[in-house]
Amino acid sequence: MKRIIFSVFILYAFSFSIAQTNDNAKDSSAIYSVNSWIKIIDEGNYEKSWDVSSELFKRAVTKEQWVKTVSTSREPFGKLLIREIKTKKYNTQLPGVPDGEYYSFEFNSSFEKKKESVETITAILENGECKIIGYFIR
Repeated sequence: MKRIIFSVFILYAFSFSIAQTNDNAKDSSAIYSVNSWIKIIDEGNYEKSWDVSSELFKRAVTKEQWVKTVSTSREPFGKLLIREIKTKKYNTQLPGVPDGEYYSFEFNSSFEKKKESVETITAILENGECKIIGYFIR
């Protein structure tokens, strides 16, 4: 009986470990995608940031609207000085969008002309890849 209980425990621990590894891989993918995307914004390549965003994002805003909005809100802050992750959240449901796998990041950021700022970036797991669906800066 002890052997069966031990075997069940080992199987449970192994399956938990696999699930945790998959979650860590998804988290790493999300962090990489968000960092890659925000670097494009930092470089001022707003058209490219739209090009590599999620389909959900592209259906919500045209490339022209995006370029105008992000340049108007971001350029006055100047060059990025520092950005640090403040929070990271995983959700399967967010208001106003279909259920899915979402990652939301908040960053404490400092710019040349705006010393304290919070950037929020939300990504969705889309066709096995994390793609951006939202960016807000305040």
